[in-house]
Amino acid sequence: MFMLAVDNQIDANFPLWIPVVFWGFGIFLILQIFFIGGWARMAKVYRAQEEPWGRPFLWRSGKVGWASYSNCLNFHVTQEGLFVGVILIFQLGSPTLFIPWCDMQVIREDIWLFFHHTVTVGIGDPRITTITMPRDVLEQSPFLQQVRVEAPNDDYCARPEGRA
Repeated sequence: MFMLAVDNQIDANFPLWIPVVFWGFGIFLILQIFFIGGWARMAKVYRAQEEPWGRPFLWRSGKVGWASYSNCLNFHVTQEGLFVGVILIFQLGSPTLFIPWCDMQVIREDIWLFFHHTVTVGIGDPRITTITMPRDVLEQSPFLQQVRVEAPNDDYCARPEGRA
């Protein structure tokens, strides 16, 4: 009889502490990936000042620094640059970014399993971090044909307000 009462007491408290621990740990992990992967450093310079617009590429995989984002990145390609965001459920601490084309430098292109093409670009000068994204995102941009490692042409660059 005593064991039955203890079991009922544990069952009554179960919904209160398990979800709190689970969600707390999940939020902790998301914030750690945000800071360690380089998103926080990019957000200091490239935080978007407007809602993303342009050609959307939603629910894509990619990497920011060493942090992988499997099927949870949203890209929007414009003539001026690239909006990069995280899907809503993981957006905590990860603001949408707007990166002008002239602040990107191609580091390498990779092919995985003969059909999955990715491009890794360095962000900023000096480099803040890297972003690896599907090549088809950049194929729809004016950037891919203008890609170069040397200094960007300022006529081609639309920098965010307050950025030299």
